[in-house]
Amino acid sequence: VMYIVGAGLRVQALDAASGKLLWTYEPPGLGSSRRASGVSRGLTYHEGRLYAPIQNRIWCLDAKSGKVIDSFGDGG
Repeated sequence: VMYIVGAGLRVQALDAASGKLLWTYEPPGLGSSRRASGVSRGLTYHEGRLYAPIQNRIWCLDAKSGKVIDSFGDGG
């Protein structure tokens, strides 16, 4: 699996062999525009979790599902 921060600061998981999209996470508050702007410093993977610093927050996501891990910080 390859994890990326894609267009509009969306976090995405792709099947590395086929390129098939597995899931997408769109951080709230960025709007539905594909032209959402801002800063991301990439992703960090640790023990089945992804840490995504986007704008002024760090999101913690389950690497398999892309769902927010609510127990991290203030609601994910």
